[in-house]
Amino acid sequence: MERRGDRFFQTGVQAGRSQSEPFDLVIGSGRRGQSYLYWRDGLLFQLPVSYHVATKSWINSPGYEDGAVNFGRGIPPQCLDCHASGFRLERTPAGVRYGQDYRPGIGCEKCHGHGADHKQIVRPSSIDLCARCHSGLKDESHDVPDVHGNQVGLLQSSKCFQKSGSMTCGTCHNVHRVEREPAALSAKCGVCHEASTCKRGGPTECVGCHMPLVQSKLIEVQTYRTHRIAVYRK
Repeated sequence: MERRGDRFFQTGVQAGRSQSEPFDLVIGSGRRGQSYLYWRDGLLFQLPVSYHVATKSWINSPGYEDGAVNFGRGIPPQCLDCHASGFRLERTPAGVRYGQDYRPGIGCEKCHGHGADHKQIVRPSSIDLCARCHSGLKDESHDVPDVHGNQVGLLQSSKCFQKSGSMTCGTCHNVHRVEREPAALSAKCGVCHEASTCKRGGPTECVGCHMPLVQSKLIEVQTYRTHRIAVYRK
């Protein structure tokens, strides 16, 4: 990692060859970690090293082979559909590139539409909206929680969801406020379930038992909470 003036670079050396690329864009809020992208010929590529908050250390970017220097992973629109508010590809005489009117970060319009004309603003309520970014990769099967796990699919496989008839992500989550405390989220279970029927814990421990943390297969030092609500015997 290097600083050159007011810019930062990752430099990799392999087989006597060196390559340096800049930190141009940041992906991730920084709560768990961040990954980094750089521009080349109007397209975006991922830097091979990311930052992991829990261990306060640099780690391989998810899916990168240990010991190999790879600056060639291109970032397609599919990635930016979930990690940004707006990127579009355009054709130019020099080839395909991203338009310069891109909007990084996750803003209100990501869910509610463009706000230039208030008539365009919508109030989404369907679970399908959340599924756009929380149902994993379309071309891969991810039935466990992970970096690109299908959390919506796991929820839909739960008896709570199937018997409810009206359950959505908003049933438990306030999408406009960060809510991560298991005890606070467990309290939502009391809307449908009597705490007195639980034989293992109290009304503040529902999430810990019925939505346990599962070890990531891509990031060895990371866990993800499964959204398959079930009775786990272990």
